[in-house]
Amino acid sequence: MSQHNRKEILENSINTLKLILENGPKSIKLPEDIGEETKFQDIEGLDSLDSVELVARLEEYYQIWMKSNEWVEMQTLGDLCNYIERGLAES
Repeated sequence: MSQHNRKEILENSINTLKLILENGPKSIKLPEDIGEETKFQDIEGLDSLDSVELVARLEEYYQIWMKSNEWVEMQTLGDLCNYIERGLAES
């Protein structure tokens, strides 16, 4: 069973998203109030390729694997945390 807690999962997800967006060619800054309720569609500049990269990096970090239909259905960072927690519980 994994030792990752929800706060750590959320922080890691946000930090990974920052790496992708702020250090990428678009150099996009995330809002200061980003959290579990933040919808992916509301993150200005985030596109489907960024989402795929985020999922791939988190899958690799946590050693879990997500079906494409699952990540397409995720709407918020909280949804992503839920998925990671389920994946960790199953591993």
